[in-house]
Amino acid sequence: MIFKQGRKEVAKLDIGNSLDIVKISNFLKENKINNLDDVKVKLKREETSRLTKDLKELLDFYTEYEGYNYFLKNGKWFKFNQTFMDYLKRSLVGIEMVRSDDLIEKEYLDWKSQKEKEIADDTGSDKLKYREYYFNKKMSDVNGYELLDRQLEIIRSLDPDGKKYKIEVADLLKDEEIISVKIPSTTQDLIYNIEQSKSSLELIKQNIISLHCELKAVALWIVYEKSISSIIEINSIQFLLALDSWKKRVEFFGLKPRIYISRHIK
Repeated sequence: MIFKQGRKEVAKLDIGNSLDIVKISNFLKENKINNLDDVKVKLKREETSRLTKDLKELLDFYTEYEGYNYFLKNGKWFKFNQTFMDYLKRSLVGIEMVRSDDLIEKEYLDWKSQKEKEIADDTGSDKLKYREYYFNKKMSDVNGYELLDRQLEIIRSLDPDGKKYKIEVADLLKDEEIISVKIPSTTQDLIYNIEQSKSSLELIKQNIISLHCELKAVALWIVYEKSISSIIEINSIQFLLALDSWKKRVEFFGLKPRIYISRHIK
């Protein structure tokens, strides 16, 4: 994170891989920064891939003031009254929520250790060892889901001269339902999963991606550290708005939206 006045770099802070509000707040106070337009964040994906964004464009901030709800998204403020918030809650609690198998961290770590030995000995069938693959593979082996994780569909670019790109349709398939699984570190991970699910649905309905069954339901599977009894307990207005948009799109195509919830027990 960088604080600039004009073209001059005044101060900077390494914030790692997450936007820690406490760290950011302390940085602003220490440098007496009153204008967020002066603060930038440098994003690094690979050694040669860098991007600079305004800090305010990356923040997901929500507050209540004098009977209204304010939400900062992409650097812009949005204002909602209580009537809208009540509608949003009613809409989201109407999504069927199904509790399912827990992810036990120790079991994953044991599996990962064994997988690394197989990879080193060149005896494994693949080299995938991340948590979501382990969880998806377990659901496939134990509960009969069809494993789609890492099965990528090649999609032609809208630009005739553009390159083709690949998209993962979903992680699991069962009983005419596609499921996108996410073990989130942040609510932004959940939002990405929602948008990926919407994109896959659109491509299926446009016959760009084909399934071997008649689709009846679309689901999100959230593996969450906290125990929650309702999806609105995930307290991010950005997530809730994205989820409501996903629900409407699924229902627009005459399909049933569903959410699976599992605990990530560390």
